Amino acid sequence: MRTISSSMTFFHKYIFTVTWIVGFGVGTLSMFISNSNNAMFKIIVLFAWIFGTIFTYLFSGRIKKVEFDGYNFYVSNYLRSETINVSNVKSVSGYTLLKPELVCFELKENTSFGKTIIFMPKIRFYTGLSPNPIVNELKQKCGL
Repeated sequence: MRTISSSMTFFHKYIFTVTWIVGFGVGTLSMFISNSNNAMFKIIVLFAWIFGTIFTYLFSGRIKKVEFDGYNFYVSNYLRSETINVSNVKSVSGYTLLKPELVCFELKENTSFGKTIIFMPKIRFYTGLSPNPIVNELKQKCGL
């Protein structure tokens, strides 16, 4: 069995996400309790924090640690794990414009993690616009 997700998964899922949300949240809150009269700037920063929090959760908070043995995926959010057979995979795709890159596989049947599994593959330094090689490898292993 090999780990196909990055060793930075835990950092991005928990450390980065929590630090970003709390850090910018405290900064935003401090602006609102300060004596500044620039209401428009406060609103812009508030909306930037809300948008950033949603974006950070969607693209970092949902990533999973994924291991693969050729027949099954072992998916974990570090609190619980689930085994998913390759026959349950409906499609595999990659997001190359996001950094870090993300790989997503859609499932035919629902699991405790939902029908979509997102993970961060091992980091490539130059990606261009080509999909991560793991995308094609998983498509082949899943018969897609």
